[in-house]
Amino acid sequence: MSIRPARVDDAPQVRTLLRQLGYPHTEEAVKHRLEMLDTRADTIVLVAENDNGKLSGCIQVVIANRLAEGPYGEIASLVIAEEERGRGIGRQLVASATDWLMRHGM
Repeated sequence: MSIRPARVDDAPQVRTLLRQLGYPHTEEAVKHRLEMLDTRADTIVLVAENDNGKLSGCIQVVIANRLAEGPYGEIASLVIAEEERGRGIGRQLVASATDWLMRHGM
């Protein structure tokens, strides 16, 4: 299992994962969002990919900034494929997202 930044060509599999959370987005909508998010420095989408290229989960973290709290990191979404749950994939994604946030001063 490897953790890496999401790519635009991951859209079909990311869409499948998001549907497990109840989001009925089209593949084109997910592709467009991945393209848009890839240009931003304040967020990242990471995916967990097995040796066969299948995505087992994804996480998006965002650097937010509020008047009262100041800057902080936030998990915007996290989903693990139903058949992969209980294997520590979510823990790996959160750890990788935390590392990214720390590298960005959070």
